[in-house]
Amino acid sequence: MRAFVNAMPFLFLKNRLSTITTFILCALLCIDFAGKAQINPTLPNWVQNVSIEKVPKINANLATDGYYYLLIDLQSHLPKQVDYAHYALSAFNETALTSVSQIEINFDPQYQKAELHFVRVHRGGVVLDRTKTTQLNVLNEESQRSEGILNGRKTLYANLSDIRKNDVIEYAYSIKGRNPILKNYFDADLSTSYAVPVGKVFYRITMNPSEEPQIVYKNQTLEPIIEINAYKSYTWEITTPPIIKSEENIPLWFSPFGSIQITNLKSWLEVKAHCKTLFTLKPYNTKGIERIVDSIRKTSTKLEDQVTAAITFCQSQIRYSGNEGGIYSHVPRSPDIVLKNHFGDCKEKSVLLKELLMRLGVNAYPVLINTYLDKKVQEHVPAINIFNHAIVMFQYNGSKFFIDPTIPYQSGPFHLRSCPRYETGMVLDSTTETFTDIPFDTQSKTYMHETFTINENGDAHLVVKTEFSGLNADEQRYYFLTNSIQDVQENYRKYYVRLNADVTVVDTLYYKQDDSTNTFSTYESYLLKGFWTSDTSNKTGSITKDFLPYGLQERINFAKDLKRNQPLKLYYPLNYKQVISIILTKGWNIKDERKEKRSQFFTYRFQTSLDGNALNLDYSYESKRTHVMPEEYKMYKDDIDFLDKNMIFSSYRQDSSNLKLSFNWPLLLSLLLGILAVSFLIYQLNQRTYKSIYKKEYDTIGGWLILPALGLGVSPLLMFFNLINLYKDQFSINYYDFFLDPNSVAFSPIRGYYAIIFPFFNVALFGFITYLLVLFVKQKPSLRPYYCIYQIIHLLILVIDLVFTYSFYGTSDAFEDRKHLSSQTTAFIRALVGILIWVPYIWYSNRSRETFADTPELPVTLPVLNPLENSELSPQEEVVTEKKDDE
Repeated sequence: MRAFVNAMPFLFLKNRLSTITTFILCALLCIDFAGKAQINPTLPNWVQNVSIEKVPKINANLATDGYYYLLIDLQSHLPKQVDYAHYALSAFNETALTSVSQIEINFDPQYQKAELHFVRVHRGGVVLDRTKTTQLNVLNEESQRSEGILNGRKTLYANLSDIRKNDVIEYAYSIKGRNPILKNYFDADLSTSYAVPVGKVFYRITMNPSEEPQIVYKNQTLEPIIEINAYKSYTWEITTPPIIKSEENIPLWFSPFGSIQITNLKSWLEVKAHCKTLFTLKPYNTKGIERIVDSIRKTSTKLEDQVTAAITFCQSQIRYSGNEGGIYSHVPRSPDIVLKNHFGDCKEKSVLLKELLMRLGVNAYPVLINTYLDKKVQEHVPAINIFNHAIVMFQYNGSKFFIDPTIPYQSGPFHLRSCPRYETGMVLDSTTETFTDIPFDTQSKTYMHETFTINENGDAHLVVKTEFSGLNADEQRYYFLTNSIQDVQENYRKYYVRLNADVTVVDTLYYKQDDSTNTFSTYESYLLKGFWTSDTSNKTGSITKDFLPYGLQERINFAKDLKRNQPLKLYYPLNYKQVISIILTKGWNIKDERKEKRSQFFTYRFQTSLDGNALNLDYSYESKRTHVMPEEYKMYKDDIDFLDKNMIFSSYRQDSSNLKLSFNWPLLLSLLLGILAVSFLIYQLNQRTYKSIYKKEYDTIGGWLILPALGLGVSPLLMFFNLINLYKDQFSINYYDFFLDPNSVAFSPIRGYYAIIFPFFNVALFGFITYLLVLFVKQKPSLRPYYCIYQIIHLLILVIDLVFTYSFYGTSDAFEDRKHLSSQTTAFIRALVGILIWVPYIWYSNRSRETFADTPELPVTLPVLNPLENSELSPQEEVVTEKKDDE
């Protein structure tokens, strides 16, 4: 349906311009009804002349397509029904000459005429008049012919001769006439910013003095100059309008460009009233439609089945096609003509379905929608030309149902048939409600199960079953019924080439559908030769395979930009579940794992589980939003990064036939030496007496010391289990034979020495941190220096380990290698941060100094003796002595 679009061509200049043909939406000139071009060098007397002489100079560096516009001059006289256009543009490279020298214009000869005023070429200060020498060809425009839609419009094509780089091409024309079905209504959307450089923009709209238009500004606030004489005119003049670049994956309803929306329609209710008149049918021959209704009633006595049959008839028996020239761009043809032709456009199929349902006793109405703006259409000024599609709403058992009669191959009862996400529409009923919410199917699901059965020779048999429901089933049904099985099979086979270069079809692809539930299932079977074999360049003979839910991944919009200034479109609704089962005859040695992310944008879950020899990778994703606003983007990126990091599963299998299996004496010796070394070191340190120069003030661990206490308390336990997990499977592979034997497939002395030496340091660090924990608990003064020394040595070892790790895996693309690099880097950063925080605190803080200090010894004091204590004098002698003292 082309209806309701571009009825006033000059006033609907689009802003997302990339080529000259998309920039010029209206005719350079038109022809009369006989098809002859008219040339009139006299400008209409109401036109305000705009010269290109004072247009600011354009910065050519800002032009991405090799050309730019000096002037865009659009003027419209509504009472006279004449539109005037005046352009000037130039190419600054040879490639763009093709664009600027070819002009394609379309018009409707049923109600429009045009006059070419001039064509000029400015070259080196000289103006060359090309008006009379321009050769014009009239073509049938019919851009939608491949879709079965004819619009009756013509295209005027001109290929200007002798156009050179840096020439300025200037031309002006007028178009007279408007579609009569619009009456005196008008609406316009004027761009105030563009994707290409423009020197000057001039807009002028002239109307009757009594009219008071509604004006809405988007992304700008330029007020018009208003003049009132015999007519009222609104003028906007913009010098060097801003150049706007659209970011990728923006919603269809969003435009970053500035615009001026203007209309003389008072409200959307006025739009609805006028559109109802367009869809009001004149008396027509009803014999054909009554015959269809009678045949539907004979198929079933149930009204539900009859409604479904009427919908199926319009969707499958009336093909989508139409002639939308003249008034039929807005007005549907009557049902008898549609039945006779057995085709119709969206508005005609909708009217036919409405008439069938009404005769079955079901209230039904046409619904006008905009498939791009969704609910944002209500933010636009009232406009008749804003709608580009029509569907049907009907009432059944007190509920409203919306059906798109142009969607072919829908299946099942009508209540299982859904519209795409149109969100809102104007129901042409008798109520005063202008827009009605259109429910869309949020329950459509896709379930894919891929089963890889790996044989002893390394080949894999892959069986895939995918089940679609709701709109997803409609899409797949349409795809399969409009393409050959051979083509679909080859497309599906190529899908799995990303997993394995050699993919052979075992059983031909086939599908099943269940109309009662509106589900559609596909079945595939392939042989992946050499799938589970090691790379010939891999000396170790190991097998690394990455498994990824490609079906799900392709539907998720990953946040690639660091930041955004425009909304990000998301796939919605999306309810996707994918299970990957990998069956190995020798089974798997992994643990079950589950990772989940619930955010305001989506819910994601990934879990692994074992079922005998089968490893199941279970993915599920459910979207919650249609888009992400720029201020939410950082939050979305953090959430989606979690999903990105927890989606790929990398399996690793070592080929034991290529390994030298024997007891790993070098590993055992390294561990024992590490234990002996740290034990000797601890013994020597215990023999030393470390005296603190600080006075002990605290008998308990408190303050910020609680945090390092927790770290020291947990670290030995974590290191113990890490050592076990790290080396428990390594004792069957002798490091010396594996890495240091020149005949070994894994011969690499550097890796060998690294593998032998580092267990020594790991077990030594474990023993020493255990010793530090004891010192911490006993609050020994030596804790402070030993703790700081340990942290620094630990960091140095991590640096050395990181250098070796990057030398081994820095150029690897394997997921497990990249994951190991990431974990090692994270460990180093964590240790560095810990040193920067806790080493200064342990060494310099008063709390630490006065906790890890010696208990002060009490000073020695002599007792005060009573001279009478322990005396050998008798009591009588003591008394005598006292008397003598008194005397």
